[in-house]
Amino acid sequence: MCMNRNTLKQNRSFLLLLPALAAALLINLALVDEYMLTRDHANLMSLLRQARFSAIYDQKTLTVRFTGHTATLIDSSGTVLTSLSLPTLARVNYDTIEGPDQVIFEAAMALTSPYNMHVHGGDFTFRSWLGNERGIWVHCTSLATEGWMSEEAKADTSSAR
Repeated sequence: MCMNRNTLKQNRSFLLLLPALAAALLINLALVDEYMLTRDHANLMSLLRQARFSAIYDQKTLTVRFTGHTATLIDSSGTVLTSLSLPTLARVNYDTIEGPDQVIFEAAMALTSPYNMHVHGGDFTFRSWLGNERGIWVHCTSLATEGWMSEEAKADTSSAR
């Protein structure tokens, strides 16, 4: 009889800890989710800025091409310079005269406008497992900023072509 009471007390202690363990697990999952979203957003922003500065200083036309959840920096000869895996990349809204889902930085000035299908550039959406979103807007001047294209830019249906 005494053995059953000890077992019951031990199980009760464990059962009291279960909600705390579940809460800790959920908090950790939310933190990991936000970390992945922030990491992917920062990595792509860095890659886009690197491409812009390299196009200016190296006088080379560079392309950032998106395939699935991967962004690849390519020079004009087709050589892959670097590649990024972006698991939270949900949508690429950027089209050029060379094809969809890529950003082309012109040599010297690093403008994207000579290649854009839409006069105001395009944007990228990152979505976490929990549904949080972040965006990057690459303007026609090749400047990459936090967020998405403005409502005015979306309303302007004019094409760069």
